[in-house]
Amino acid sequence: MMPGVEDQYFYLETQIRVPSFAMSYEHSHNYYEIFYLRSGACTYMVNSSYFNLEAGDVMLIIPGDRHATRYEGKENSERIILSCRQEALPEMFYERLPEVKNMLAKSVKIMLNQSSCTHLENILERMFIERDDPAKLSPAISYTYMLEFLLLLCNRGVFSYDAYVSAKELDLDIDHALKYITQNYSLPLTLEGVADQVNLSPTYFSRKIRQVTGSTFKEHLNNIRLKRAIQMLLTNDSSITEIAMVCGFNSSNYFKDFFHKRMGVSPRQYRKQSDHLNESSLDKITPAAKE
Repeated sequence: MMPGVEDQYFYLETQIRVPSFAMSYEHSHNYYEIFYLRSGACTYMVNSSYFNLEAGDVMLIIPGDRHATRYEGKENSERIILSCRQEALPEMFYERLPEVKNMLAKSVKIMLNQSSCTHLENILERMFIERDDPAKLSPAISYTYMLEFLLLLCNRGVFSYDAYVSAKELDLDIDHALKYITQNYSLPLTLEGVADQVNLSPTYFSRKIRQVTGSTFKEHLNNIRLKRAIQMLLTNDSSITEIAMVCGFNSSNYFKDFFHKRMGVSPRQYRKQSDHLNESSLDKITPAAKE
């Protein structure tokens, strides 16, 4: 049965956020929240874990998960939220489409390539038309658009469950250091430079980061860079050299050698196999032996 407007099974809204905006608390809902960052940058907190979002990224929050946002950068950000109650989804989503069922089982960051972002924008534009200029069948039409939206995310999205977890017992200075690495991995970071950013001695910082992450500073940094490189290989058409540079590797040859050592294939081969890969590949990246 198609829900009507009075059922309030789904809701669409957009808002501009200034860079200084930050929610002061985490909250939760009894419905799915699909957060699309149209422009700008933000940090999305889910159950005290942190996801860094850039323009074009989507965050899917399942019912009950605590979440909040903090906006960053120098420009305003535009975000669009599609809220959807679980009972609004047809049974076929769970019975015949295990991919959708799996997607809706856990809060996740979803990345799309440019063509998929264009498709998503088109769906949203049609939804806004039906919302702002409603006619008799607008609720049913909007409902089909919502399902199309979810299917697009499932079919074209690259899922990233990788988040920086801020443990309550973690020293605040190390907490800041790890966030700094996550947000600036593309820069030529050094252990000494990051330690200086948080007013720690390099020796103490080196020992603490090994204790917290199980990896050396260089291993932890390259692990983040590798995951971002895999995401780019799966979601856009940038050249291998461009990806190496964007992800912070100092040369494309070093990147190719490092990638092959860790993943068993070259970046180009990995991209060719991408139709058979998914974001679970990222979860298989474990700290390497000393590099």
